[in-house]
Amino acid sequence: MSAVHAQEAFAVPASAATPPSPADVVLELRNLTKHYARRRGQSAPPAVQQVSLQVRRGEVLCLMGTSGSGKSTLLRHINRLIEPSSGEVLIDGAAISQLSAQELRTLRSRRIGMVFQHFGLLPHRSVRDNVALPLELRGEPEAQRHAAADLQLQAMGLDGWGEHYPHELSGGMQQRVGLARALVSEPDILLMDEPFSALDPTIRRDLQSHFLRVVRERGITTLLVTHDPAEALRLADRIAVLRHGQLIQLGTPSELLEQPADAEVADFFQDHGARSDTPVTVLPTPVKRGVAPAPASPGLSLAQTLLLGPAALAASGRGGLYWLGFALELGAAAALGQGLATASLAWGALALLGLLCSRLLSLTLARRPSRQGRSDWRLPWLVLLLCQALVLWRVLAADASGPWLQFPADRQVLLGTAAAIDQLIGWSQVTFESTFVGVIVAVRTVIESIESLLGWLPWPVPALALVLLAWRSAGAALALTSAVALLYIGLFGFWERTIATLALVGSSVLISLLIGVPAGILLAKRALARRLITPLLDVMQTLPTFVYLIPAVAFFSVGKTPAVIATVIFALAPMIRLTALGIQEVPKTAVEAALAHGATPWQILTKVELPLAAGSLLLGINQTLVMSLSMVVVAALIGAGGLGYDVMTALRNIKGGEGMLAGAAIVFCALIPDRIIQATLRQRDRTLHQS
Repeated sequence: MSAVHAQEAFAVPASAATPPSPADVVLELRNLTKHYARRRGQSAPPAVQQVSLQVRRGEVLCLMGTSGSGKSTLLRHINRLIEPSSGEVLIDGAAISQLSAQELRTLRSRRIGMVFQHFGLLPHRSVRDNVALPLELRGEPEAQRHAAADLQLQAMGLDGWGEHYPHELSGGMQQRVGLARALVSEPDILLMDEPFSALDPTIRRDLQSHFLRVVRERGITTLLVTHDPAEALRLADRIAVLRHGQLIQLGTPSELLEQPADAEVADFFQDHGARSDTPVTVLPTPVKRGVAPAPASPGLSLAQTLLLGPAALAASGRGGLYWLGFALELGAAAALGQGLATASLAWGALALLGLLCSRLLSLTLARRPSRQGRSDWRLPWLVLLLCQALVLWRVLAADASGPWLQFPADRQVLLGTAAAIDQLIGWSQVTFESTFVGVIVAVRTVIESIESLLGWLPWPVPALALVLLAWRSAGAALALTSAVALLYIGLFGFWERTIATLALVGSSVLISLLIGVPAGILLAKRALARRLITPLLDVMQTLPTFVYLIPAVAFFSVGKTPAVIATVIFALAPMIRLTALGIQEVPKTAVEAALAHGATPWQILTKVELPLAAGSLLLGINQTLVMSLSMVVVAALIGAGGLGYDVMTALRNIKGGEGMLAGAAIVFCALIPDRIIQATLRQRDRTLHQS
């Protein structure tokens, strides 16, 4: 079918060009404008600027333009995925900006469907569950939503594919699933963001025909984003041409072909229909409001560069090279001092060579124009001069002493600060005694419950369960390794100690999960939390392991409770970081798809983000488990018991053989869970990413 024939097949009648009556208008945009935040020192152009248009009930309107013209941004204003800077979106005459959060979710879940360019399917859910997602989000019973999903899949020609997963479908089939999901709630309005652009031509044309048939039969008002003129001419009743965020022309395919608004619109459609004989009025082309590149900073003069040396590199934005020149200059100063002290020409020549290398480096690079922006040279230059003077003085005054060589320490300040900390700990113990007692009771209850359960069970029960889990996760090799590890632990008499160790480690991992997952979610979603918590995590991960015992013993005395608390502090940081990383790496399209279909923040978290971040969460659990086991020997110092006590006793009595055997038991305790979790992660990745 030629483009002209497509135009004739899908163009609206001439009467439709007249202004529609209010009853015919289902959607209206009034002076819609969107400004994004300004960059530092640069103004960001508006993504959408003063766009006004009306969409008739049952109409297919194409938003068309080149990349960056504002099509997708404009589309996302209609269901408030993007909030406008000014202007209004009205649906049936009501401004959606006035809707409450609950009302907006209801609008999205019942009246507006959305199809995404890259499908936006959730890889951890079956095809049926993907289609039924909008009904699930609004609380429909499972049987009802599955029946509705199967009906839509049948309409899309996907009958029998409901139990499959998205990765098992072709691109065209996945887009049909996306269309079925958008239609399952029987919406009045359908938003489509370049839904056919990722498909090959044959599948694209078939799916376009199917889409047209569905929306015509159901009378769905559709806004379709595209940059393909042939697609717009084939599918649209009317076409809105956007350029640089502005609405350039709105009309039927016939009007755009016969009476283009300007030369660019005419050129856009030049291969898809005959031009009119009437001259085209060429409007002034809007100046593209892109962000101009920063002008190159002029280089320094020759005299300035020679005088400043490495400071000229810092001033020109080459900080890394500044430190190289800094080291050369200090070396030259040391060589000069040595030459003056010993009256040696060789040292003087070496100093001159170092100085020449530094200044040549500065002359070569600092005078080149730089786009990284200039910075002040004064502070780097002053620091360089001061350090050169101190190095020269140190070489010349070899026997010097005083505060310039040894930092002036004050023992009384140390003792006073330590006494203040002790007073704070004492005050906290008295003031928060009930809190500390509650923590001790809670932690001890968890430890004793795990230890009692494992000790009460006949040993073959946990042994067989572990071997079976290893076999199902990673196959016969890991199952055999697990059996050998269990035989080793039992044969050498470590079973009871292993149970005590697992109780301590299990309690630590459980508490780390209860704290780390919520903290990681907060870290991923709140910039302020990241700024406050990240330095604390850095400190937690750099402190030596023994240091963690100090606050635990100070507040909780000795025993298993402070050992668990110290272990939690030591092992908590990876759980928080990996949870945050997993949440942040969830595809934005998946979150947007759930949001567009009416999901609450809690539903987005529990149905999209946490399931898709499960791999990162499992990795966090694995890291927490391994780090907790690495603390068992340290924890034994304060009465934790377990396998760590055997290692500590062997060290104390210089019995290397016993210590190595107990250490090997600890290694087995870490090795088997690590391999099981790693195998689970690999299996999950194959399931989600198999093509």
